[in-house]
Amino acid sequence: MTEFYKESDLIIDHALNGSGHTILLAKLRSSGRVVYFKLNKHNKAHLSLFEVSLSELQRLFIMPNLTPKYSLVKKNGHIIGLLSTAFCYSAAEKEGFTNPFCSIQYEHSNLTFDSDYSRTAEDIPIYFLNQFPPGFFAQLYKMAQEKNELVFDMDPLASVLCSSYSLEEDDLHKGNLGFYIVERQGIKTVVFFKIDHDLSMSDSIMSHYESRVVNWRHGENAFKISTRDLVHFPKLEDSKNHYWPTSKRYVVNPSDSKVYNNTDDIIAFCELANNEEFKKAKWRAWYKHVLIQSALIESRLGQVLDREDALERAQIALMTQASIARVSRLKAVLFSISSFREYLTQLTQFERKTLIDEILHEVKEAERDIIGQELLEQMNQYSDLCQSEFKNDDTPLHAAIRLGDYRYDQTWTYFKEFANAVNSEGEKPIDLALHAARMALANKGKHERDPRKNPFFIINDLLNHGVDKTTTYRQFKRDYPQANLGSYRFPTDYLNRASKAKDAEELIKVFQSLGEDHCFSLKMQKEISVFCMRAFLAKREPDEQLRMDLEKLKIALNGTKTQPPRPELQFIRQLRSTLWIVRFIRGLLGGTSTKIELNQIIDDARKTIPSNLTCCSCFFSSRERESFYLSSPKIIP
Repeated sequence: MTEFYKESDLIIDHALNGSGHTILLAKLRSSGRVVYFKLNKHNKAHLSLFEVSLSELQRLFIMPNLTPKYSLVKKNGHIIGLLSTAFCYSAAEKEGFTNPFCSIQYEHSNLTFDSDYSRTAEDIPIYFLNQFPPGFFAQLYKMAQEKNELVFDMDPLASVLCSSYSLEEDDLHKGNLGFYIVERQGIKTVVFFKIDHDLSMSDSIMSHYESRVVNWRHGENAFKISTRDLVHFPKLEDSKNHYWPTSKRYVVNPSDSKVYNNTDDIIAFCELANNEEFKKAKWRAWYKHVLIQSALIESRLGQVLDREDALERAQIALMTQASIARVSRLKAVLFSISSFREYLTQLTQFERKTLIDEILHEVKEAERDIIGQELLEQMNQYSDLCQSEFKNDDTPLHAAIRLGDYRYDQTWTYFKEFANAVNSEGEKPIDLALHAARMALANKGKHERDPRKNPFFIINDLLNHGVDKTTTYRQFKRDYPQANLGSYRFPTDYLNRASKAKDAEELIKVFQSLGEDHCFSLKMQKEISVFCMRAFLAKREPDEQLRMDLEKLKIALNGTKTQPPRPELQFIRQLRSTLWIVRFIRGLLGGTSTKIELNQIIDDARKTIPSNLTCCSCFFSSRERESFYLSSPKIIP
């Protein structure tokens, strides 16, 4: 059931200072728990919708209880803001009260700790890095390296940093990176966490709504996932996260306590890359992200967003699509790194089970066994691939094809530099797809229905991008002369469903399903939507019913002065601008080329409906209509 709060559920205390947002300290009327109530930023409800969505994504990707719960707040059915619980409740749930927590005494660079048992969550000492002077993190890390009485729990620290990286966090300043210290078996243990996720997925989504002026020069590679960044993590050279612990930022207020401007602190964070415990923890964190599938993302987002509400359901689809695309890139680069593959194959059964249990945290009991078994099978498959299929010098493009996760325009855009690269076996990426195609033909199996895994469609895409025609390709053509690889069309059931749709509402449902099918990239979804519209019209008689359906589709696509466009068609209106300044100007939704083309198809169809409907049959035969609507010079699925 979707969780949200009404304004009447809150007891407001007072407004908080020190933030660019309107935040009120409050308590839940039902439980008395302390919460932070943030009113809609810039008085825009969709920004609260985004922040709650992004926060739930972070809660899924990060280890349990390392970020608080966020929920929408509504009044008379309208979103007026969001709330987050105070982090002390997450710390209490993670640690319990059997071990003492430590408070910090810090004067003149002298760091001491006082241990005491907390009786309530509110008693737990919680800190943020901006509460301490520059150099504090370096001092704390040095103490953990030199003395046995203090240690860093590397799993939470790696989880916080890796989740921020995976989900394109642009706002990980000191005020959002917190910690507490708990005594475990007599050893003071530093546990890190994070809050405030409104600038997560910055490259994929939020740059269309909010971005700093210094980011306006960014392009599509601003949050590039590179081998060297993953290997030397958390030091980043290619990804341009604005606030990041290893990166100085100069176009900021130098006296701002939230900025990483101390060289010792930055060096200390960079040194984590050489810490064996941290290295293992980062591979673990990213492996978890790789294992998270679209159904799990949709399920978790469904806990904070209402799938029965068309707008919130479209939000779930948007966030899921962006997350899957991002993780796809991460996966390809990860599996091209030999040290990650080595980590993966050396996991013990206990470590696997622990990771699965973590992913299943908050999954409904009825779904745990099924999802757990799917995760185990996925782990076994990845392990087998790493041990028997991957070769030295495999590039991310090789990896995407081996993993069955080739997302066409998205994969090509980010990894086209490896189009003709060879691995240690002399294989180019297209050779891997050709081998898979040969296996499929030899087994006489049906063509793969998942486009990401379909070798024939992958070969078609690579050839259309002009990759080298290798010796393997030429041999394949000799062995299978009937295989028209250059003109292969991917079979999709959406065209059949669209042709069977009886009216506009049924077609809109087909569009909605297409927008929620994350096997396809956003560009592919749009291209298929055009063919679906043509397939729908090809079977229709030019009568009054068609006139009404076309009017409904026109309104659904464009809206009117009094009603917005239908959320089910949101993906059609989603812009794919690469320059951040253009994104900021145009926003996320608008007049895409697909929307323009669909409008043109609708307008053309209107012209086929004569004013004298009794004579309509003389204009076009059914075969002529099908030819008119289905003909297209484009090569699309």
